[in-house]
Amino acid sequence: MEISLSEAHDQDFDVLDLLETLWQGKWSIALSTCLLVLMGFVFLALFQNTKPNLKAEIKFSNASMPPFFYMQSERKFHTFQVMKSEYEEMFGDYRDLFYDEPTFEEWQKQSDNKILKFTYFTDTQIIEGYKVSRDPSKQQANLNLKKDPSGFSIIIKSGELPLIDSYYSYSKFVNMKLGNSYVEEAEEALTRWDERVRKVSSIADEQLKEIKSRFKLQLGANQNISSAQQALIDTQLRGLSSVNFDLAERYLSVSLNLDTYIAQTSKKGYVYTMERPNLISTGGGNSPVLILSMFTVIGLLFGSFYVVIKNAFQNRWNSRKLTQS
Repeated sequence: MEISLSEAHDQDFDVLDLLETLWQGKWSIALSTCLLVLMGFVFLALFQNTKPNLKAEIKFSNASMPPFFYMQSERKFHTFQVMKSEYEEMFGDYRDLFYDEPTFEEWQKQSDNKILKFTYFTDTQIIEGYKVSRDPSKQQANLNLKKDPSGFSIIIKSGELPLIDSYYSYSKFVNMKLGNSYVEEAEEALTRWDERVRKVSSIADEQLKEIKSRFKLQLGANQNISSAQQALIDTQLRGLSSVNFDLAERYLSVSLNLDTYIAQTSKKGYVYTMERPNLISTGGGNSPVLILSMFTVIGLLFGSFYVVIKNAFQNRWNSRKLTQS
């Protein structure tokens, strides 16, 4: 499609007319731009969060596994899968305490906390009178089990340092409470073993007396005991001694493990080794320069549009007046 010289000339004049119109309305454009920039400052002051979005991570590692975990399993060899399931059970115990409201209230009384609320991170909610699970994305804090089953982390979706410190304080309290709970359970396990050993030893002593008394009676009634009878008595005595020896060996091993765990955990006061919260940036947060630049461009465009429309209506009005005259 070819454009004639006259049409090109008219287009040049149209561009020049547009530039002239914009220049004539420069003060209107400047005023519009200033008003929009001012609105940008107001927006930044009232609504826009210019800080980057932050979250915090509290890492837990080097779990001290209670001996009664693998004592209960009765597994002689600890494979990775066996240990993983036991570490997951420990994680479950910590998680249950962390999301337990009475535990939170106990910590709150001790810490005089005024910032952290249980509703911020609880994993349940009440709907129409029924307790249901809560969407993890709506919780301010989530517990995540690591690939290494001996540790986990708590992700806090907030960049407020006082709130993060409150989460750390509460997590530490739960860690110590779990340690005290495991110590009590270990002491109960040790007591049960003591009772079991005393009971078995008492039964063994009675059996030993019975065998000896029978042996004496047989010896008194018949001085010539047959070789088969003697072999039977010897077998019974050896079996009884073996049972006592195995039980004593097992008891020493169990009591040593339980005593060591009780002493170490009582001294440390916790189950997991905790790290201080680590702040992680997740992006977000707009630059004030970007916001003000956007409002400036909008002001320029709005002012230019106003000047052009005003000039078009003015020209149309003038042409009507000329036509009528």
